[in-house]
Amino acid sequence: TADTADTADTADTADTADTADTADTADSADTADTADSADTADSADTANSVSTIGDHTVAKESVFRTIPQAAIEKAKNDLRIAYFHSSHGSRVITGMEGLANYKAGDDSLYGFTKDGSIEADKLSIDDNYSGGNDLSSKDTVQANGHTQWYNETVEYLTDDAHSHINVLMWSWCNPGGHDHQKYLDDMEKLITDYPAITFVFMTGHPNGDGESESDTSAYHAFTLISAHAKANNRWLIDYWDIETHDMNDAYYPDADDNGVESGTEFYKDWQDDHPGEFFDNSCAHTDDDQELTCNRKAYAAWWIWARIAGWNGQ
Repeated sequence: TADTADTADTADTADTADTADTADTADSADTADTADSADTADSADTANSVSTIGDHTVAKESVFRTIPQAAIEKAKNDLRIAYFHSSHGSRVITGMEGLANYKAGDDSLYGFTKDGSIEADKLSIDDNYSGGNDLSSKDTVQANGHTQWYNETVEYLTDDAHSHINVLMWSWCNPGGHDHQKYLDDMEKLITDYPAITFVFMTGHPNGDGESESDTSAYHAFTLISAHAKANNRWLIDYWDIETHDMNDAYYPDADDNGVESGTEFYKDWQDDHPGEFFDNSCAHTDDDQELTCNRKAYAAWWIWARIAGWNGQ
């Protein structure tokens, strides 16, 4: 009888152990499932991530028109932009002005001010446009170890009249012949010192010298600045990339700032084949009838404004 009881106890113990093993196995499976779910979520986040760079892939009307109206309205409501530039930088503003006269409803939906005033249903831009007011002209390093444009930015932001500014960018004139790393260093210093302000980086226009190996070329500015923006999740309006690609994404590395490479006028050729699919504007440093250079800057700029205001890009 005792032996029988021992046998029963042994069986019970074995059953208990089996039950525990089963529970452990289930727990392990649950843990694995949880890990798998986390991995899936991470993968989804990665898959849904969208660039912070306004390049040739977004500088198209087909992309621009997918920006939800709510995202445009939020940008107009939330953003207070300061923009410093001279003639090449005016392509952003000129394009945005031309866009307002393009299609029905564009004038009201894409309206903006240029004097920094805040008006209902308009994007507020303090457009600081004058000759020599650009990164190229003001990159001399001053006594405090920073560039002139950096020091002027600090002075501007210190003024209580500009306390509402929450987005700021400077444009290049000719990006060739300048210290592009110093530009990145001073921009990062501003980002650190003014965390409430979103700073938008810019590359410069191409000069027709292609993928020059010079460490002061326009191409060098493009490669350095765009790589920095990608690595550090910075906002960027990518002039060089936009102006070296046609509307079908073909790459013209030797293009100049007028949509021309070795006699091929790829922007005007596209216009000839697509009448009515672009808008008129007086774009600086381009042929009078070449409209796409400024058209594309408007598309890229509004894409950036909407993204900064919280649109996920999808």
